[in-house]
Amino acid sequence: MKETLPAEKEKARVVRRKSGRYAVINGVLYKKSYLGPWLRCIGPLQANYILREIHEGSCSMHAGTRSVVAKAIRTGYYWTTMHSDARKLIRACQDCQVHRPVPKNPQQKLTPIMFRWPFYKWGIDIAGPFLEGPGKVKFLIVAMDYFTKWIKAKPVATITGNQVKKFVWDKIVYRFGLPGEIISDNGKQFRDNPFKDWCEKLCIHQCFASVKHPQANGLVERANRSLGEGIKAWLDERSKDWTKELPHVLWAHRTMIKSSNGDTPFSLTYRTEAVIPVEIGMPIIRTAKVDMV
Repeated sequence: MKETLPAEKEKARVVRRKSGRYAVINGVLYKKSYLGPWLRCIGPLQANYILREIHEGSCSMHAGTRSVVAKAIRTGYYWTTMHSDARKLIRACQDCQVHRPVPKNPQQKLTPIMFRWPFYKWGIDIAGPFLEGPGKVKFLIVAMDYFTKWIKAKPVATITGNQVKKFVWDKIVYRFGLPGEIISDNGKQFRDNPFKDWCEKLCIHQCFASVKHPQANGLVERANRSLGEGIKAWLDERSKDWTKELPHVLWAHRTMIKSSNGDTPFSLTYRTEAVIPVEIGMPIIRTAKVDMV
């Protein structure tokens, strides 16, 4: 690298204009991003490692091309063929080809839902039955906050009002405070005691939604589907215990950018991005510049 401009004025002007977007920090080339972190410029071998770690690593859920590329950029990496490389990798992924659902219905616009503050309004639903796991668990209680899109889930053996009450106590109230509203379907475990009486005592307003009701927006139903797809992609012939794969899929959901708000649930909850394993294998400025002293 000679670090000299071309002799032709037009080429020199182009190089000078583009060079303003880049900087060399500690011997590593970085690119400026719009309202984002410095992006580390990487080569083909490094790009393949990053895509595989984000797509099928320990904190992944076999997401699509757009989500994988957005997570790579948000983490702090850049190369010119990001989208084409991600598309090629996902098309060659056997798990994605086997478990990815075939869309049959046209996508519909989301219905706006108003809420007063983060973790004020939650949607709750039950997924299953699945294959019976340890402790005879075969159902999944799923809840999602409508603002941050933070998702909570717990595998259970039976679905009762006490199970739902304990789930809301342990997973929502003890971590994020009392919710103002809980949206659910008309399941018996939601509309009858003890859960109904418990919500009335704590002034939690219950909203019951039917199929395709606009006040629910289908948020938790889509979360159930995503959880199911992610768990299926993690399972193989050697392991059928879906409860062990649940934390991986939940972590991937919490660190994945959501198209509805352009942010990750983790950053909206904790005001910073989570450090994922790829940042240790391929350090960026945030992890490389840490001085523990």
